[in-house]
Amino acid sequence: MKKSCGSLVALLLLFGAVSAERRTGQSLEIPQKTIQYGNSIQFQARVSSESALYFPDYVDGEGWSVQLVLSNLSAASSAAVEVEVYDQQGESVSGFFDSETTFEIPSWGSRVLRSAGAGPIRRGWIQVRIPTDSVRGFLTYRHALTGVEVAVKPVPLGDHFALFVEESGEIGTGLALFKPESSSKIELGLRDETGSDPLDGEVIRWWDFRQSAGTMSEWLDVVGAGTEFLRDFRGLLFLRAEGGGPLFAPQGLRYGKGTGLLPAVPTIPIMDQVLGRSDESADKMYWTDVGTNKIQRANLDGSRVEDLVTSELGSPGAIALDLNAGKMYWTEEGTNRIQRANLDGSRVEDLATSELGSPGAIALDLNAGKMYWTDYTTE
Repeated sequence: MKKSCGSLVALLLLFGAVSAERRTGQSLEIPQKTIQYGNSIQFQARVSSESALYFPDYVDGEGWSVQLVLSNLSAASSAAVEVEVYDQQGESVSGFFDSETTFEIPSWGSRVLRSAGAGPIRRGWIQVRIPTDSVRGFLTYRHALTGVEVAVKPVPLGDHFALFVEESGEIGTGLALFKPESSSKIELGLRDETGSDPLDGEVIRWWDFRQSAGTMSEWLDVVGAGTEFLRDFRGLLFLRAEGGGPLFAPQGLRYGKGTGLLPAVPTIPIMDQVLGRSDESADKMYWTDVGTNKIQRANLDGSRVEDLVTSELGSPGAIALDLNAGKMYWTEEGTNRIQRANLDGSRVEDLATSELGSPGAIALDLNAGKMYWTDYTTE
């Protein structure tokens, strides 16, 4: 059992050079390092513009290996797939798998890729570029000496997640996290089984990394934040991109301390009502202003008017809200686009930009995941 315990410790490695702080009412002033990556611009564009499957963590070496299984569930056509492996600093890793990483999967076909498992431990994340959502997959961790094996599903990029955490003398929870933008800040908060906050309103913030993995103690014990409660704790860990910022992907693992237990723990995408904050979108009215080219909101009594989107607008038209997802959608008559953003105006996205004349009204069918709009010029 000692070998097994050692292998699990190897899987949950320490972070390395990253930055963290604890936040209460005021943020602590801690010098922030800047890390430059040669391919960061190209990688960020790739993440934001193409469909992909994301595996936030892998471990290879010292007996550990991974196996990636991809299947094409389309009955009509083959699928061109490209598998990309990155290290923890965001640099591309070549020769990681035992076969080519650019290939086609035939209709109803599958492909299996395996890493070598030799040499020192390597960590990072895997991105699978896919042309259609008919391609599905999973990643399996294996340890040759102990027989430990666990399969994990890909994690979609998001800005809010929850992870069930269990900590005791026998059981622990590990967290791996990948984010395309190294300097963006991730906020962590906790609630126990009763819904109480063991951190008393404090928020842990991490930044200056692309991919990291570790135990709950390593994630939470920063700048004097005590972790004594982790001796016996069950509850939810909340993860949030600060300010609704760049997206990220987390992955949880539950492990036995001194045993071979190593199941995956699913992370749950959630809405914006976490980390002890009030729902700022509640009791609000939203509108577009063609005269000033703004999208604004205010309290229902007209107080506290806020500018949400003020740039790159050309005659914004109708607006519709998806409060559960924390999104607002609007038509752009001047630029012939349909766009959306977070309810605070961050992360503006183009949704429809072609074959539009002059879009007007817009409506959302949230149950079906559809949006509908009128167009004045295309009849």
